[in-house]
Amino acid sequence: MAISLDKLQSQSPGLVNLRKSADTVLSHHVELKNHTAKIALALDYSGSMSSLYNNGTVQALAERVLALGTAFDDDGDIDIFIFESSAHYVGTLSINNYQGGIGRLLSKYSMGSTNYADAMHLIRQHYQSSSSGSGSGNTGFLGGLFGKKSPKPVYPAYVIFITDGEPDSQPAAEEQIRQASKEPIFWQFMGVGSTRFDFLSKLDTMDGREIDNAGFFAVANPKNMSDDELYQKMLAEYPIWLIQARKKGVVV
Repeated sequence: MAISLDKLQSQSPGLVNLRKSADTVLSHHVELKNHTAKIALALDYSGSMSSLYNNGTVQALAERVLALGTAFDDDGDIDIFIFESSAHYVGTLSINNYQGGIGRLLSKYSMGSTNYADAMHLIRQHYQSSSSGSGSGNTGFLGGLFGKKSPKPVYPAYVIFITDGEPDSQPAAEEQIRQASKEPIFWQFMGVGSTRFDFLSKLDTMDGREIDNAGFFAVANPKNMSDDELYQKMLAEYPIWLIQARKKGVVV
């Protein structure tokens, strides 16, 4: 269930226009009507990303993702993960504390290399997805709330994975995505900068997966992309995955 615009207006007026843009794009996808999902943001915290943190680009992206999250879930926050030489769950960004939130959440961490695989493994563990991917008994991201044998519906986690470079270990990252293809997690990769992002393109199209569980797009400078265009790209492949995941019983 989405957070109402009235609630956003009263608590977080700075997110209202972003949310309206998200709603406009969502209205074109019948599969996403009244859709519930948990939104997560995975951020590259390697040294090459430093300028994007310092100039506010990452904070602005996080706010745009948070606004989308309010359309998918009524808890008013999104989960934030970072990855450098290792990966960390750093907490949540919420409609009540989002301003300057990325800087606060990351203040105790140091930049490192670009370890996709650790981030993917951590995210999969965080949402407690079962390895089988079967419908009944699958814990899904709500498994921790309802218990491992809960009969309640399995809702997906939608992960926005933002990076400006290639990973430390490509085979390890590939294996994580293959394993995750049986789980209720969709991975939306977003490449930032002028890199070719050949590996992210490969993750988007590689074989050996139960379901195509990943999407990819690149943008040289997110500040030059309109909110509508960004949400269109973010949501281009997710509805397709959702249809297939429902057919497979991965989500309901």
